[in-house]
Amino acid sequence: MIQAAAIKAPDGTVYSVPQPGRHHNVIALMVEHGLPIPIKGVQGFITTEGRFVDREEALPIARENGQLKAYKHNPVSLLYSEDMW
Repeated sequence: MIQAAAIKAPDGTVYSVPQPGRHHNVIALMVEHGLPIPIKGVQGFITTEGRFVDREEALPIARENGQLKAYKHNPVSLLYSEDMW
């Protein structure tokens, strides 16, 4: 299952916030940790197994676990936190 919004920084460090946190909250956390603006990295999610997945890989996981709301935001091939919480 998808557990939290996350961003994987270029150095491989993964930053995340608990739900209902969104990616802009993760960006704020990264700024608090002193990362340079603009924040760079891959936006995605943390699974309940602790694995980072990008937005594309996260979508079928959320779908298979019944985590999607009735309305799916565009683009339909990527998962957004707004699609779940």
